[in-house]
Amino acid sequence: MSDTRPLAGIRIVDFSWAIVGNTTTKLLGDFGAEVWKIESYSRPSMERSRDIVKNDDPASFDNKQWFAQIATSKKSLTPELKDSRGRKFIEDLIREADVVVENFSPGTITRMGFGYDRLRELNPGIILASGSIFGQSGPMSSFPGVDATGAARSGRIAASGHPDGREVLPGLTYGDSVLPFFLVTGILGALDRRERTGEGCWIDGAMQEVLVQQMWPLVSDALSGKPENFRTGNRHPDAAPHNIYPARGEDRWIAIEVWNEPEFAALCKAIGRPELAGDAKFATLAARKRNEDALDAIIAEWTLDKDADASMELLQGAGVAAGTVRTVPEIVDHDPQLKHRGFLEEITHPVIGTFGHQRTPIGMGEGMQRMVHAPLMGHDNREVCKSVLGMDDAMFDALAADGVFGKQR
Repeated sequence: MSDTRPLAGIRIVDFSWAIVGNTTTKLLGDFGAEVWKIESYSRPSMERSRDIVKNDDPASFDNKQWFAQIATSKKSLTPELKDSRGRKFIEDLIREADVVVENFSPGTITRMGFGYDRLRELNPGIILASGSIFGQSGPMSSFPGVDATGAARSGRIAASGHPDGREVLPGLTYGDSVLPFFLVTGILGALDRRERTGEGCWIDGAMQEVLVQQMWPLVSDALSGKPENFRTGNRHPDAAPHNIYPARGEDRWIAIEVWNEPEFAALCKAIGRPELAGDAKFATLAARKRNEDALDAIIAEWTLDKDADASMELLQGAGVAAGTVRTVPEIVDHDPQLKHRGFLEEITHPVIGTFGHQRTPIGMGEGMQRMVHAPLMGHDNREVCKSVLGMDDAMFDALAADGVFGKQR
C-alpha cells in the first residue's frame, strides 16, 4: 500500500545530536518523510546517552525512554566519519536527499566537511536547516549555549517571577521545544520554493530570536518607551482577576482570568457575589487593578473549600475562563481531552516494550501521520545501503566487517 502521508517521498539526512534537531526530524518523519539519522557509537545523540527515566539502562544506547520519544519514524545509520568510505556513504545519501538537518554549534558542520557549499556541490537543490542558539552569523554566533542560554539572552528569564522576587529560570526547555516548529515551517516553505524554482537554500533558525518573538508585548512596550514591568507573577496588566487560586485538597489550584466587564459580572454571579460587579472598587479594569489584592482574597475564599474541577466546570459554564492546575501524572492518566485526541499512542519498542509515545500535536485527518518506534543503533545500515545506494549483501558485509559502520549489534 502506498504511503499517502503529506511528506512521503521526502528524504532527510539528519545530523542532529540534541533536542532541537531531533524534534524537527521527528515531526517530519511522523508525517511521512524518510529520515536517515547519522549516528556514532563514539558520540551518540544526547538523548541516547543520558539516563533521565528510572528504568533507563546506562549501558544501553537503545534502552532510553527520552530517545524513544524523540526519535520515532527514523532510520539509524552509523557510518564512521574518520573512514573515507563512511564519508562517501554520507555523500551518496546527500545526493539522494532533499533536506539536511543539523543543530551543532555554528561552524561545526563545515569543519566536518558537510557545510552548505559542499552540500551544494553534492546536490545543487539541497536544503540545509540549521538550529542554534544565536544563529549562523553575527558577533555571538560562535558562543556555545543551551536552552537556558537562549532564555536568558531573550529576556524570558527576566520576565519570569514575581514583582518582589528574583528572576525565575523556566523549569522546562521551552526554546528547545518551540524552535523545531519554526524549522519545520521553514523546511516546508523551502521545499515548496524548490519545487517552483529548483533552488535549495540554507535555513538559519536562532533560538534567541524565536524566544524574543514570543515576548512581543514587552518588546512593544520597550519600543514605545513604557517603563519595564517584566515580572508580574501570575497577574496580567490587561486582566483582573488573573491568578491561580487554592482549591480543596493538598496542593490543589485553579486558574481564573477575566478580560472585560461582562466576564467579571458572570464571575461575580457564579461565585454568589453579584453585587461586586457594581462595586466602585471593582466595576472597571482600572479599579480592579488598584484593588487586586482584595479581589484575589475574595475569589480565594470562594475557591478554597471547593473541588477544583467542579469550580472549573461551573465557571466555564458561566462563560469565565478557568482551568484546573493539573500535575503531569493527571494529564497522562486522566485528561479526557488529550485521550480523545490520541495524545499518547501505544507503540511497541523492541527493547523497552509497549508504552505511550507522544503524538505530534497536529491533526490533518486520518492517515496523515504515523509513528514507528525509534530505531536501534545502526539498525538500518544494511537496508539503506541496499535500497537507496544499490549495494548487494556481499558489498555491505565487507564494509561492515571492515568497521565502516562502527560496532555492529
